[in-house]
Amino acid sequence: MFSANEIIGNYRIIRPLGEGGMAAVYEVEHLKLGVHYALKTFTLQEGHVELFRKRFSVEGKILARLNHPNLVRVIDLDLDETAGALYYVMDLVLSEDGETRTLADVKPGEADEAQV
Repeated sequence: MFSANEIIGNYRIIRPLGEGGMAAVYEVEHLKLGVHYALKTFTLQEGHVELFRKRFSVEGKILARLNHPNLVRVIDLDLDETAGALYYVMDLVLSEDGETRTLADVKPGEADEAQV
């Protein structure tokens, strides 16, 4: 959906990290702070825009209030009118080699506690 160096709100896209049916996740850099985050965009589907915006806002506010060492923080949410994309900005969590990992990358029976 977005390419490297495109701007969404106060964030510059560095690289894509993953994509699913309704959302995509990117590594981004805050334009003024120079800090890297994960930005998750949600594509607005015609006919459900207002409902999705309301749900997005409510869920974002709830996620931003969660505070636990095993959860990423949601630190920002907004709508990029130009791109028609709602987005959350979250802590960026990468493995030691700088790559992303999900549970889908772990084969059953091969994950130890430290890896998870």
